[in-house]
Amino acid sequence: MKKLLALFVVFAAAACSGSNEPDPNAPTTFVFIHNIENHTLPNCVAGYYADGLCHKIAELGDLSKAGQQTEEIIITDETITDVFFFADMGTTVHFNRTFTLTKNIKNVFLLSEDIRGIRVDKDNPNQYPH
Repeated sequence: MKKLLALFVVFAAAACSGSNEPDPNAPTTFVFIHNIENHTLPNCVAGYYADGLCHKIAELGDLSKAGQQTEEIIITDETITDVFFFADMGTTVHFNRTFTLTKNIKNVFLLSEDIRGIRVDKDNPNQYPH
């Protein structure tokens, strides 16, 4: 009976010990979660920098309450490794945090109280996603 129980434990452990590696066939995606109390983030945009320019990944809409999440965005360009968050808060700002993508998983990025905005020129393609 003890041998049977030991075998059961070994098989159960083997079955539960899946790999923590991302599935190479899964898409790379991301969402932002608004976690700043009493602060609306209007006209949010996700972008990335390449070749000295800021490129748009997606328009994310308005985030108006803590806990609100953007739509899940699928990254099809494998060269994109970092995502940047922009919002139009009376003045257009680029948040001072780089959000680094992990390939082949859903990335969840938290917008928290410690993030600050850096003013950018919305018409300048070096500073704001176009």
